[in-house]
Amino acid sequence: MRIDEVSRQTEEFEDAPGRRPPSDRDRSAAGAPITVVHVLPSLRSGGTENRVARVAQALDRSCFRVAVLSLSAGGELAEKLIDGGTPTVTVSRPAPRCWFPRHFRFLLFLWRFARTLGQLNPEVIHAHLPASNIYSAFARLTTCRHAKLVVSKASLGTYKKGRPLLRMAERWANRVADKVMVNSEAVGRAVIRLERAPAEKLLLVHNGVDVALFTPCPAVPAQTEPRSPRIGMIANLRPSKGHTTLLAAMVTVVEHHPKARLLCIGRNDGALAELQELACSLKLTRNVEFLGHRSDIPQLLQSLDVVVHTSEEEGFSNAILEGMAAGKPVVATAVGGTSEAVVDGVTGYLVPRGDSRSLAACIVNLLNAPALAASLGAAGRRRVEEEFSLEVAVAKTEDLYRALCGRCRPNGDSVARETDQECQTRKQA
Repeated sequence: MRIDEVSRQTEEFEDAPGRRPPSDRDRSAAGAPITVVHVLPSLRSGGTENRVARVAQALDRSCFRVAVLSLSAGGELAEKLIDGGTPTVTVSRPAPRCWFPRHFRFLLFLWRFARTLGQLNPEVIHAHLPASNIYSAFARLTTCRHAKLVVSKASLGTYKKGRPLLRMAERWANRVADKVMVNSEAVGRAVIRLERAPAEKLLLVHNGVDVALFTPCPAVPAQTEPRSPRIGMIANLRPSKGHTTLLAAMVTVVEHHPKARLLCIGRNDGALAELQELACSLKLTRNVEFLGHRSDIPQLLQSLDVVVHTSEEEGFSNAILEGMAAGKPVVATAVGGTSEAVVDGVTGYLVPRGDSRSLAACIVNLLNAPALAASLGAAGRRRVEEEFSLEVAVAKTEDLYRALCGRCRPNGDSVARETDQECQTRKQA
């Protein structure tokens, strides 16, 4: 992408290419909104990508100017962001050429990324996921030396096993960053242990959901014929999400409820054919549907009786929060930060990873006891409203940006001391 193309896509960023980036003193004195650029590997629908899109759209536009920079073109979220008034910029990788060595192409892309990000003149760079974190750290030291860098962590880091160079690069990015944002206590512990991130840099901000979108529908009169029980799981189809465990559990569920239906909602990341074959071998073809990526998640959740999440590793699941916000009981594997959202026996049930028997028993128990399921679902809804709403996540994120830039809240209150206290809390943890 040429520099003039980037300029046209980001007209609301008034600093023209080639001009000296305004200093923090200039911006603060002028009372200008803080310029924030979120960096993502792609704008395809996924847990982290959807969360970033929600937060970016919800930031107070009187205080923040926001753009999203993607490392690859396309994606379901691009149009949504643009329609919501958030500019998006893509830095395309050089086309493969046999006479361009692979390492040279990487360096060319890295410099192109840093130059494009620098042209946006951000005060805060907020990077998400490993590649974005590493590239943004390079930009922070080269073309964006005036900016503050926040790197976000949303996983337990198992992907780094056997990849020492990646582990070293992420540790380096953590040192360059001004703040390391984690979305669960479990992720924070993993980042300190595996990436040696300084504890004083960590800030915990749980994922948040727009609770209003998932308001439970009022009860409808009972039908003459009971409808088929519906279980649903929202997760892209990949091995780490544990769909095979869920299919094994469905065998037992169908024995007790022959008309039960399982809706697997999520993009195919390579596991669809294997899962369809497994469903067929387990004689579940009439009971299981693979719906692919869907944009009507709130409506689908309202049609479910039980929400299931069988991930084998999880930082902190948006899908679980959405199920709770919809007033549905959640049965999930006790991995990562899931226990920070689901309270076992209060908002749903936690089961051991890979334990299809326990999973099936919990699902059957909820299908057999609608009053219990409704009670657990209502408790989950209240928990999300109180602790995991989008408003809470956005407020903490805005306070972080203001603290990094030495700004106050619109009412004049300082936020720097409050953020330091949160960092101290993380250090003690």
